[in-house]
Amino acid sequence: MSALFNSDASQDSRPISAAPTAPPSPKIDWHEARSEYDQSVADLLAAIQRCSTLALSDAEKCLLIETAREREQTAFARYKRALDAS
Repeated sequence: MSALFNSDASQDSRPISAAPTAPPSPKIDWHEARSEYDQSVADLLAAIQRCSTLALSDAEKCLLIETAREREQTAFARYKRALDAS
């Protein structure tokens, strides 16, 4: 038999890992997060402006502003996490 097929597993002294390690979480670039936040604020202001100029029902205005506000809050939270991480 050749040496390739005649290996003894008991001679392998490498430690056995119980579980694979999770990949490191990607670091959020705070410059990118700030740009995203700035854009979300501009979008929120634009939504408010549209509400004052378009003939929309109160429910439509609320939905438009709430949606833009949620995006702004999400972007702010991401920006804050990026600052805290740096």
